[in-house]
Amino acid sequence: MTSLPSADKPADPSRPTATPHQSPRHKAELFWVFNHLTLLGVGGVLPFAQRILVEDKRWLSNGEFVEMLSLSQVLPGPNLINLALMVGQHFFGWRGAAVALAGMLVAPL
Repeated sequence: MTSLPSADKPADPSRPTATPHQSPRHKAELFWVFNHLTLLGVGGVLPFAQRILVEDKRWLSNGEFVEMLSLSQVLPGPNLINLALMVGQHFFGWRGAAVALAGMLVAPL
């Protein structure tokens, strides 16, 4: 029996696979994602934020999300608002931060 070359071997399911990072295509997408997060519920939407930003959209790695979240918990103000500001600034500078903040606040206002 011949063994398969390493390139032809199936991936080991126990090892996590690296997913390529993506970024929002435009500021409107950033706005609608954070607006959607606001509408998911009152309080306790942080797990949804992690799932959407890391797993679904792949805008951030898990490590980047945890770093931003830990900083947002230290800063004064709501954690998710601080996180939105950091994610928006990460991709589009101060304009992205303003758009992400607007996405978070439009529905409640």
